[in-house]
This record gives sequence, structure tokens and C-alpha cells, in this order.
Amino acid sequence: MFNKTRENHIHALASVVLSMGGFQPAPQWWKDASKTAIWQILMSSILVYQGGGRLDYPYSLTVAILFYILMTFATYLKFGKSKDEVNNF
Repeated sequence: MFNKTRENHIHALASVVLSMGGFQPAPQWWKDASKTAIWQILMSSILVYQGGGRLDYPYSLTVAILFYILMTFATYLKFGKSKDEVNNF
């Protein structure tokens, strides 16, 4: 699955990053569905499949799941000082 060329991995990651937005407004039912993890992973895997996954769905699904996990954990990262640290100066 991961024995693909490095260019393929870069293309797959670029495709899944684009899933984060920048498109025309979606219908309300799509917005509601897109709030669920399963929908986000499914749509990301389809995007990777056609744009970097070389039509290999298990690989595309794996990239989408790993990206979802990475973005979920990234919400816990904080940069800069807390408000309490800033006020103590």
C-alpha cells in the first residue's frame, strides 16, 4: 500500500488538504452531513482516490483516516502565551 513513489504521497496529501475548504457554498443537508467524522473521512478518501491515490481505494482511505486523526489531534495544540501569562507582564 505505501510502496508507492514519494510523488504519489505528496499528491495524495495535497488532495486531502484541499478538502478543508475554499469552494462554493454547499446545500444545508451537505453541511449537516459534513459535520460527522465518517462523512469527512469518506469525502476525503474519494478526493485522494481521484487526485493522488492512483485509484487505490485502500491507500486513499488510509491517507484520509490518518489526515483526520492528525487534524483532530492538532486541535489540542496551542501556540503563544496564555492570557494569564500575558497579563502578568
